[in-house]
Amino acid sequence: MGCTVSCCGDESDHKTASQQHAHQSSTLSQVDFESIPLFTFEGQTVTAKICHVHDGDTVTIGFDLLATLSTTNSNNKRHHYVKFNMRLLGLDAPEVKLKKTAPHRELEMKAGALVRDVLAQRIDTKLVKVHFRGKDKYGRLMGTITQRDGIDINAWLIEQKLAKPYAGKKKESWNVEELRDVVKRSQSLMS
Repeated sequence: MGCTVSCCGDESDHKTASQQHAHQSSTLSQVDFESIPLFTFEGQTVTAKICHVHDGDTVTIGFDLLATLSTTNSNNKRHHYVKFNMRLLGLDAPEVKLKKTAPHRELEMKAGALVRDVLAQRIDTKLVKVHFRGKDKYGRLMGTITQRDGIDINAWLIEQKLAKPYAGKKKESWNVEELRDVVKRSQSLMS
């Protein structure tokens, strides 16, 4: 699970790295972690920025972790920005990279690139709502993306026939007719 972290706050909050480590160590050693539940994003909804669209079902999102965790202190000047790769839940889009032996390789990669471009045109660098629903087998967060206008992007991709419904089991292969249709629909949406 790719993750990048950046933290900032008031200048008065900055200490040397060794001071911070010593303080954390003494504080952590006194915490009874047996009574603390395991942290998860499951069921959380955040406002996030789409940082990158990898393909039709995988994006990189960035958000303020402290704002997500702290709903009681709106005057908090500290931020803890994180970035995660996220798989769009419940769908499978054509791939942009495939093994050389994959059936219909060139056509699927063309369809995959077009779906990626359509998705990027709609959401790349934009603020969205993300509702997390667990992790996939590669450790990526999974979730749904809702645009500010209320459109559920996951459902929209399926409705537009740019992606197939996917329940996490064995993926259904794309046939030539489906891939040609994806190319045609994607090109139409791009114009």
